[in-house]
Amino acid sequence: MSEQQFDFEKAMNRLNEISNELESDTISLDKAIELFNEGLNLSKACQETLVAYETRVKDLVKNHQEGA
Repeated sequence: MSEQQFDFEKAMNRLNEISNELESDTISLDKAIELFNEGLNLSKACQETLVAYETRVKDLVKNHQEGA
């Protein structure tokens, strides 16, 4: 992904589009490989984003419990 801010929802929508395209029996093998690679990159970026949010939520809960 680029240095621009990552948009999780757009990435998930694009992954859905890629999935639908890959299920089509009308795309070429080259296009399928290209889409698969794009999907892998988006999936990795989404996973990294989710891990970062999970860490953030855990920190917020921990800070809240310590302050209570």
